Formats: sequence, C-alpha cells, structure tokens
Amino acid sequence: MKQVYTFDEDGYFNGSKRVDDNYKLSASETFDKPKYATKGTTKRENDQWVYSNPESIVEEKEVDNPSDPVEIKPSENQQFQSSVMKQLMQLQLADKQQNTTMATLTKQLMALQLKGANA
Repeated sequence: MKQVYTFDEDGYFNGSKRVDDNYKLSASETFDKPKYATKGTTKRENDQWVYSNPESIVEEKEVDNPSDPVEIKPSENQQFQSSVMKQLMQLQLADKQQNTTMATLTKQLMALQLKGANA
C-alpha cells in the first residue's frame, strides 16, 4: 500500500488516500508527501509543494502517516464534564453505602427494641 496526496485544479492540497502498490497516478495526484498540509495554503507547483503562508507554518499540522495512532485530547469543557460526572458517581456510591449502613443499623435497633420488650 502507498499513500497518494491529492490537489485540486488550482493546485491546492485537498487530501490523501491509501492505494495499492501498482496504482497509477492521475494528473492531480502525487506520491510526494508535503511536509505540512493545510487546505488553501499548501499548493503544488512545478512538481513541488509550496506553502503560501510561511509565517503560519508552525501552526499548521504536519501530514500524519495514516497508520500512526491519532491522539485526540479532550477540550477543557469535556474535561470539566468528565470531572463532574466522576464526582456525581462517587456521591451516588457514597449515598448507596450510607443507605445500606442505615438499613443495617435500623435492623439492629429493631432487634434491640424487641429484646428490650421481651425482657
């Protein structure tokens, strides 16, 4: 399998795909991997990739190998929601444990009251 990088009729990068080793390239495809690939700023000219906004190159994402694992980091909002959900689950567990303890104590108290009434 090989990776093919595609570009539109104006030469701008527009994606990549996996192909068989014997794949024949079309006019808007290349095996040449761009160092950075951002739609609208990475352009194919004279058989090479040109970056039209070099100042922002550090902010652009390098082209990943599709077989590389993708690391997805949760947003601050997602992290907050996860934290709140964890706290809620801990409180629900504590409530259940307290209810169990309360039921046990109630049974013990009733047993003591029965013994006291029978004495």
